[in-house]
Amino acid sequence: MREPKVAIAYSELALESQGAADSWMAQALEQAKLGLGCTYPNPPVGALIEKEGRIVAQSFHARAGDLHAEAKALLQAGEQALGSTLHVTLEPCNHFGRTPPCTEAIIRAGVKRVIYAENDPNPEVAGQGRLRLQEMGIQVEQASSPESRVILLPFSKRVTRGVPYVIAKMAASLDGRISQKPGVQTALTSPKANRFVHRLRERVDAVVVGSETVLIDNPRLTVRDTGSLIHHQPIRIVLDSRLRTSPQAWVYQEKNAWVVHSIHASKKLCDAFDQAGIQRVVSEKADLLKTLGAFGLTSILVEGGAQVLTYFLHQGWVDELVWLTAPILLGSQGTASVGELACSASFGPGIRADLFPDRLMVFTQGDRKVGSFGISSPHYENGTNRALGDTLKEEITMDSMTWNQTEVFQ
Repeated sequence: MREPKVAIAYSELALESQGAADSWMAQALEQAKLGLGCTYPNPPVGALIEKEGRIVAQSFHARAGDLHAEAKALLQAGEQALGSTLHVTLEPCNHFGRTPPCTEAIIRAGVKRVIYAENDPNPEVAGQGRLRLQEMGIQVEQASSPESRVILLPFSKRVTRGVPYVIAKMAASLDGRISQKPGVQTALTSPKANRFVHRLRERVDAVVVGSETVLIDNPRLTVRDTGSLIHHQPIRIVLDSRLRTSPQAWVYQEKNAWVVHSIHASKKLCDAFDQAGIQRVVSEKADLLKTLGAFGLTSILVEGGAQVLTYFLHQGWVDELVWLTAPILLGSQGTASVGELACSASFGPGIRADLFPDRLMVFTQGDRKVGSFGISSPHYENGTNRALGDTLKEEITMDSMTWNQTEVFQ
């Protein structure tokens, strides 16, 4: 059996998996992945019930307000849950929220043993689920792994810091350009790379772009052609402080589109968006992440343009940098992928994968430590087979780089 791919960066979860899960917890993690991008403000969780060496039920948390993964699996198992082992990717909850505590359902079902991957990162409830189960005589164990921590990164950041996990994506030519000329739409990447981007969109709560991207490219920013069983459309967020974009732009034509603007935007333009049924969010640029966190968003994918990416990097907001390089040269007249060099940001070891003919690189914040977002700097072994064709996983580093602060919300 080929070993399954183990994700080290959240963006890797968008690479198409190879191999089969080789343990009960690994299969529970595969269940959890089915809820990625769908569960905010809750975390994605997977559960599996095993008895006498066979699976009797498995499930995942599909959306906020729906039954939790453990409760759904217990319903599936019915009387077979008596004396079973529950494998779950997060410590079972012991508090009333939109649904009753999972601990009580576990106790009533007669589960003998619970193995969970990660402690609840919410400091207000952490450890309570484990304690309650132990008090009732249930054997409780923890089996954490790099992948279980990665899956929980966005939720962990929001509950501990109040802001979403930020992935910045940029596609550029070999000479670092994103278009042939300023203001000109230029298609750079291949269908295989585009498929990866759509799978990444499917795994985040929201996709963010600036007003320039909408004015130049008029994108839809929807998820298409991913081959996924669970088809999730993220919220589409346009940063447009002065409401320069039209409510008729493609990005606003499907539900769950937001426009973020300044308090100084004109009332006439605000009324036009209201009449079109588009959700307006008032926020100044420095408060953007806190504003999105207050809405419960746990993860966002920043897709551009160059000014938006530069600003996010300058603010130190980027947790993961996803860089797609197309095998073309656009020349000095092309638009630079990031702004003028003036501020610095460093990223630690990353992954490199071939999305032929393009190259994917994913970097995480260089200062990520165990306990901050729950994962240490990764180590990679050369020659490990990667997804999406013949890909190569190896250790690479990005040295300190510098960017300028520029005005973004124009």
